[in-house]
Amino acid sequence: MGQSHAPYFCLLNNDTQVTDGWLKEMIKVAESREGIGIVNANSNTFGCRPKRRQPLETLARELKSYSGEYSELAWASGFCMLIKRKVIQEVGLFDEIYGMGTFEDTDFSKRAQKHGYLCVCAKAAYVYHHERRSFIKFKRFDQDFERNRQIFYTKWGKIQRILYVLTKDNPVYIEKIGTEVAKVARQGNIIWIFLKGQDKQKFNKYLNTSVYNLPKRFFNLVSFWRILKRKKKFDRIYVDNEDYRKRLNNFKVFHKAEVIYL
Repeated sequence: MGQSHAPYFCLLNNDTQVTDGWLKEMIKVAESREGIGIVNANSNTFGCRPKRRQPLETLARELKSYSGEYSELAWASGFCMLIKRKVIQEVGLFDEIYGMGTFEDTDFSKRAQKHGYLCVCAKAAYVYHHERRSFIKFKRFDQDFERNRQIFYTKWGKIQRILYVLTKDNPVYIEKIGTEVAKVARQGNIIWIFLKGQDKQKFNKYLNTSVYNLPKRFFNLVSFWRILKRKKKFDRIYVDNEDYRKRLNNFKVFHKAEVIYL
């Protein structure tokens, strides 16, 4: 990485399958905006999976209609990662404290973001990732993963699971909340949004953000149930209804989250 001099540096794992035009499309996205510093290919890693028995090239051709488009990421993943030369010059190299890998790509992304660069996913560049195949022979993978996670959390803080329960449909209010959600998502937190009949498209969707439009008639019941049944509990829950907040606080012993009124 330090020996290269080209305008772009591309990391590509040996457990990936590329499709036609993948790199050209990633460069196209990188050049579309000055502030983009790191580009990931679209992938099963981000939830874009081929249908049963669907060839990867068929899926890749379907995605061509999104050429030039991208989604913003909280951080980039090193399986297929295109980095602008100027980012490396400003940020430096991967931190070797992470050893053989895991979290070094996340750490690099956070450092790039501190310098004002965006991490994005090129929607029309498809690369399939056979996840963890690169580490299959390393018996210490789980131990090293936990070690690196603690190093990352100590440096950057723990990644939070945050839920927004939104019942109002006021355009000004939704725009304000959308700005707040974008800010929290950029910090690397994992975001869920429960909407009471509002349009999903009103929110700037990040790949670390999941938006659910729940039925108006049974909104309280369905949203409550989805909160309580989760195995991986939310750290924070933001709500815009005072009665809902009070009811949710009565069940804090079950959901464990901090409940905050917007």
